[in-house]
Amino acid sequence: MKSKKLLVGLMALAFVFSGAALTADAGSIAEFDIVASAKETDGNFNYTLLDDGTYEINKYIGVDTVKTIPSTFNGKKVTSIGNSAFEWRDKLISITIPDSVTNIGERAFAGCLSLASVNIPDSVTSIGEWAFSNCQNLTDITIPDGVTRINDYAFELCCNLTNITIPDSVTSVGYCAFHGTKWLENKRKEDHLVIVNGILVYSSDYKGNIVLPDSFTSIGDGVFCGCERLTSITIPNSVKSIGSSAFKNCTYLKSVAIADSVTSIGDYAFAYCVCLRSVTIPYSVTDIGDTAFGYSYSNKIDEFIINGYNNTAAEKYAKDNGFEFISLGDVPDDPVKPDDPVDNAIKGDLNGDGVVNINDLAILAAHIKGKRLLPEPVIADFNNDNKINVTDLTKLTAHIKGKRMLK
Repeated sequence: MKSKKLLVGLMALAFVFSGAALTADAGSIAEFDIVASAKETDGNFNYTLLDDGTYEINKYIGVDTVKTIPSTFNGKKVTSIGNSAFEWRDKLISITIPDSVTNIGERAFAGCLSLASVNIPDSVTSIGEWAFSNCQNLTDITIPDGVTRINDYAFELCCNLTNITIPDSVTSVGYCAFHGTKWLENKRKEDHLVIVNGILVYSSDYKGNIVLPDSFTSIGDGVFCGCERLTSITIPNSVKSIGSSAFKNCTYLKSVAIADSVTSIGDYAFAYCVCLRSVTIPYSVTDIGDTAFGYSYSNKIDEFIINGYNNTAAEKYAKDNGFEFISLGDVPDDPVKPDDPVDNAIKGDLNGDGVVNINDLAILAAHIKGKRLLPEPVIADFNNDNKINVTDLTKLTAHIKGKRMLK
């Protein structure tokens, strides 16, 4: 008790002898409190002023089940719904978004279990990851024309989402964007490959040796991720891009044939494919993402080999990552494109020696197995179906045996 009285006495003396200084400090503290408590709010939403002079909603603090987001606050436009702004507001049934909004942030409406109605205006150009994930009562959604990418998990686990309108502007679909929706379930019943705007967004759990059809132009993020029974894959000439993690963790994948139509390969595209020990990358590829080939988690796969052409993305990737690079020579001065006619080439003469024989057969077999890709595979498309597969091998065999000549 005595010690407490002594402490109080010392504090009183400090107040008497340092009153001016203490008053100044108190004033500063009071001023700080005023600034800190001056929240940007209208009682329903908390706002953040963005660098461009517009406002973002960073939190919904109201209790209404039906809500319209205002288009302005303090005389300035509301242009963004921030990350997690409505997350787990599980009593919210309906939300109306004004046409001033251009961005819907990550997890903006995630876990709004009762949300059954939401309009996304045409002004919106960006929908973040997990933006509407686990909105279990949502049945219909229309993606506006300004959106070019549907991000990872955007509508994941929206278990009653049946109708999704996707505009032609969408050119990229993220990993598991529609996982767990009725829309995807119904699409899978129609076809084991689900394609949106030329993007392969879902595939069955393939096994064995697979030659993909030429019905799409892009392999979406994570489409074949974890297909552990897949052993070889042939990517058709229709494909221009392979998305991030597209074949990640295909642990028994041993062979990959990449068509010379492909121009970009995303991050982790073939990461953790521990049985894949080499890959041939065509000269058409100009962009290869981080850890796309040759990695098992944080470790490099021992003695991994990159086959490719000099001064290409393949050589750069090999050197940047410390992999052995086996050159296939210089890029041809006038490379044949997948859609180009081949007028002067002899059908079946795959090594350019002027004759068609068993050597060409061996070259075609190696191409199909993905061991060594043809620089101009169009000359091996003997039935003109834009695919190089065992059918072409059979035709070439018949030609060499003199049973049925190539036309």
